[in-house]
Amino acid sequence: MESTRFYDERPEPRRIVVVIDDAESARAALGWAMHNVIRSGDIITLLHVHPSSGRGEERIKDFVPVQLQSAEGNRRLHRLKGFQLALSFKDLCDINPEAKVEIVVAEGDQGPTIVSLTKKLGATALIMGQHKRCLLGRILGKKDTPAYCIKNSDCLVLAVQQRSGRIGLNANKKTASEVRIVKYL
Repeated sequence: MESTRFYDERPEPRRIVVVIDDAESARAALGWAMHNVIRSGDIITLLHVHPSSGRGEERIKDFVPVQLQSAEGNRRLHRLKGFQLALSFKDLCDINPEAKVEIVVAEGDQGPTIVSLTKKLGATALIMGQHKRCLLGRILGKKDTPAYCIKNSDCLVLAVQQRSGRIGLNANKKTASEVRIVKYL
């Protein structure tokens, strides 16, 4: 019986799900994936998950027009911001013009929503930026989305963590990305 590996040459396209958010580590993860994992014919799914509209409403209420201050209006606003964010990431995908790009914006808890959508989409791999959690977040027990995805995902999970150090002698704002394979099938 032959084993199918992630990097085997297969005629059918692979579906690579890249989780995006407004953090620089997500941009680094997509950039790394475009250069190292994604090849011609692959399907790239840019996935953005925003929290349920019940959370965070008081923070954005001052910035939302009155007609959008309902729960449905908040959902629309979050979806719109999610699609705008995904479109800004889509430009990075132009490195490989033969890869097909899809955008999915979903609502819910990040970990469970990401895992259920990767299963539903039949993803070959899940690539996500690895944020450094602040001390307060660790003390308060803030959820670690990559850890949840590692434990519950059926596909290969790659976490890309952007290092903050400079590269080379005369490096103006260049940073390196460190990749950790956190789940291997």
